[in-house]
Amino acid sequence: MDKEIKDISDNLKELQTFRKNAIYIVGYDNGYDKYKALFDTAQNNNIPIIMFANPGEIKKKEHWDTFNGYIYCDVTNTTNRVAIILMSMMKIVPSCGEP
Repeated sequence: MDKEIKDISDNLKELQTFRKNAIYIVGYDNGYDKYKALFDTAQNNNIPIIMFANPGEIKKKEHWDTFNGYIYCDVTNTTNRVAIILMSMMKIVPSCGEP
């Protein structure tokens, strides 16, 4: 595990706090086959998702269907847009950004 990444998987209190205040920023991978499970978990916990992909990279219809099927998902291809989406989500998503 990278020394820069803190493992909180055994700390229930931190996990609950993280989940309550989380926004997932996910780098797109065409070969990843668990987007449906990821989005189901996010929807069940009201967690917004920002999908980061290069222009034209998302070619699978089922991936687009999953991304477009969740109201709190946005797809972007620039870091500036990620920042704008984060600020917007903090204003519109219930409990996102609240202390």
